[in-house]
Amino acid sequence: MSGIRGQDSEGAWAAIMGFSRTEWNRPVIEWKTVQEKINRMLASEDGRNPLTDDQIVQRLEQEGLRIARRAIVKHRKKMGIPPPEQRHEAE
Repeated sequence: MSGIRGQDSEGAWAAIMGFSRTEWNRPVIEWKTVQEKINRMLASEDGRNPLTDDQIVQRLEQEGLRIARRAIVKHRKKMGIPPPEQRHEAE
């Protein structure tokens, strides 16, 4: 199962993904679930004012998911979703 955090004796994965050692006991969320949430957010975004990566992070936090912005950027790129500047529709 691939998730948004990992564990090792040094805490390396947790640090990379933006988590501290005290947060390790949080459940692992599969990226497929996170990707579905991001896809739903972007499908309903205003094309004239697309969501930034920070706004995506904030919305996920409102749903109880704490994910580092850099992880959102990495996986947005893997999903083939361009940055907000490129998703912006002209008026």
